Amino acid sequence: MLMSIKRQHGVGLIEVLVSVLVVAFAVLSMAGLQTLSKRNNREALQRSTAAQLADGLISRIRANAQSDALDTYVTLAAGGLGGGSQGNAPLEDCTANDCSPSEMAAYDLWQWERLLDGTTEVIAGSAVNVGGLFEPIACLDGPVGGVDGTYTLTIAWYGAISLPVDKDVACGLGLGRYGTDDEFRRTLAVPAFIAAE
Repeated sequence: MLMSIKRQHGVGLIEVLVSVLVVAFAVLSMAGLQTLSKRNNREALQRSTAAQLADGLISRIRANAQSDALDTYVTLAAGGLGGGSQGNAPLEDCTANDCSPSEMAAYDLWQWERLLDGTTEVIAGSAVNVGGLFEPIACLDGPVGGVDGTYTLTIAWYGAISLPVDKDVACGLGLGRYGTDDEFRRTLAVPAFIAAE
């Protein structure tokens, strides 16, 4: 009895195609993971920058804790800081001249707002800001009259990922800058007890 032997053709090609499909899926998964990783790294960098900025302003306020200076900090920051709200440089340059505590407070807020907005770091040959936070707003709350108490600095900025809205923090809420429902708004609140001198 003679049997005819049938040979299978194309089996090796199917195995190669399945292998290519598996490798392609793995590469696409890695690309997605890389994108997610970069987005989360940006979020972490922005939060770290906000924490450093907050520490910087709180340190300036503690160094200039005269009663009239504390009142000036709260009064000038009442409308929010960010986006150049403090305008041009104060008339008194406190790095070159002696200033009163109130003048120093105005100069501190102007200088700090420039750090917040990123205007101190630009791309060479252009006016593009590269430092600071993206769409920042800062709010400073404290006791009226420059007395001892808890002064809270809250910084809001535009995040990279949509998250549930924290309605307990008012700074930057409802302005339409951080998405239709503020889902891209990130906040960092730093309370500090400051004793007036």
